[in-house]
Amino acid sequence: DAMVKDIAFIGTSQGFMLAVGGNTGMRPEAGKILARKLTIEQSKKAVDILIDWYAKYGEPRERMGKL
Repeated sequence: DAMVKDIAFIGTSQGFMLAVGGNTGMRPEAGKILARKLTIEQSKKAVDILIDWYAKYGEPRERMGKL
């Protein structure tokens, strides 16, 4: 379930995996994995970057996975 909505972090024994996008609608799909083995600090930085990117390029109500 974590990989089917906008931004997901999945904890692993080697750090965090980052996935973006995904959908649970008529055509469910997992988000795209952007990074693996992230530290907590790298994960926080990644969220900041993703939100800034979405604010710049996203349209109102547009899902991140559709960009």
